[in-house]
Amino acid sequence: MQGHGYAQPVKQPPHNAWLVLVRVLLVAFGVLSAGFLAWAMLLRLAAVTRRSLDWGLFVAGLAADFLAIVLVGSEPGDEVHTPAATWA
Repeated sequence: MQGHGYAQPVKQPPHNAWLVLVRVLLVAFGVLSAGFLAWAMLLRLAAVTRRSLDWGLFVAGLAADFLAIVLVGSEPGDEVHTPAATWA
């Protein structure tokens, strides 16, 4: 009468169409936002695989976005100051 008990119910994976839709939306976010939302794809990758390398890539992507925003925001005026612009 003493056994292993009831088996855990098998959780069904999501439908393939749902997985494809999520992947397409994440890629569209990254491409249509000129790369500023590319961290969303890296977040999904890190959450699914749970590897430290993928989490490092996610953090590096966020840091690159933050650095880009800071550099663009620290530009003093409306004109872009580059060495090539001084000769024109």
